[in-house]
Amino acid sequence: MRYHESMTGQLTRLAGLYEAKTRKKFGREIAEGLPAGLEALASAPERVLDVYATEEVFARPEVARLASGHYRHAITPALARKISPSCQGLIVCLERGPEGDIDGILDGDLAVLACEMQDPGNAGSLIRTADAAGADGVLFGRGSADHTSPKVIRFAAGSTYHLPIATGEVADIVAAARGRMQVLAGDGKGKMLGTAEIDFSAPTLWLLGNESRGLGEYRDLADHVVSAPIFGRAESLNATQAAALLMYETARAQHASG
Repeated sequence: MRYHESMTGQLTRLAGLYEAKTRKKFGREIAEGLPAGLEALASAPERVLDVYATEEVFARPEVARLASGHYRHAITPALARKISPSCQGLIVCLERGPEGDIDGILDGDLAVLACEMQDPGNAGSLIRTADAAGADGVLFGRGSADHTSPKVIRFAAGSTYHLPIATGEVADIVAAARGRMQVLAGDGKGKMLGTAEIDFSAPTLWLLGNESRGLGEYRDLADHVVSAPIFGRAESLNATQAAALLMYETARAQHASG
């Protein structure tokens, strides 16, 4: 078992990984918080470089077991909060994961493409939702949040390590999907789910838009535009709430037919 006390210089470098340019330069990423950190240790141990945690967190049986064999650095609760107020006393530094294969994702039955989804919380929740729905991968169009950011990984709650994630140009991804998947757009201006005559059991790529602007011109790339039903007085659903309803409709139909 290897144990190393943290040093100021090393912690400065760790804090720098919260910036996208630094993560890209050094090929690193951060999984912070217990759900994401534990899943990084469990599902991507070969990429783990260092584990930073408070003594209390290191004493947890699951952390002690999963962190065994990795470089461990004890940090105080105050220092953990200074590095990241959201880390829950656990920060795992990893080598950056491989970019997902877009063609491989589009050869599956269910995928989702976020078009200029800029909020990291929504991006991470989308990854988690897609994982739960059994999607074959998540795609982010240019202009979306960086899926390697600590906040995205934290909101994904470990799902980052369960399915491929890739980035590309929206139009190019949709063009590559043609002949392999139907392309459906989730948008408030579409036909309400349950009324549209669509075969949801077919291989499907869902397009989801920007939090405030929606899909805009990207709607024109879809075979059909579908809206999530709202029966109450809410003005709208946020992007990931709508994504959950739409992807689960597809997943339900695909599992029923399979």
